[in-house]
Amino acid sequence: MSDFGESLWIKYLETNWALDGDTQVGMAKADDIAELFFNGAGPIEKQASEAGTKWSPSAAAELDQKLMAFAESGETNMHLTLSPPAAIELWRRWQYAIVAAMLEAKAETDFSIPYPLHAPEELAGTAVALWMLGGPARGYPRRMFSGNKLRD
Repeated sequence: MSDFGESLWIKYLETNWALDGDTQVGMAKADDIAELFFNGAGPIEKQASEAGTKWSPSAAAELDQKLMAFAESGETNMHLTLSPPAAIELWRRWQYAIVAAMLEAKAETDFSIPYPLHAPEELAGTAVALWMLGGPARGYPRRMFSGNKLRD
């Protein structure tokens, strides 16, 4: 669990859903998480492809800032306006989220991310995505993309 991913999740739900002691929580399992990211990959890949090929270390900080601003905004549809390097960083994290979730599912681990059980599907999915993008996917190994056209 990442403190930043959890912080994004909490801030987003505090803004968009009344979290309280009575909130029932469901758990998105690894295969659900992989499907969520796989199904949403098209626009993220397109934005990164249009951005070019230059990634920079500052892209991670920019993306984190944009993710937190989104979580605080009250918006429910995560369309981020990013610089080209940050768009590439988002795509890297997105891809890693798919791979990591698929590996967790294949290994049949107990990997899961909480969401408010009775929240609208889009809101719950966005909360799960924020947790993953700010948590496990944030720590992707940089060498994973050394042969990729969207590399440093």
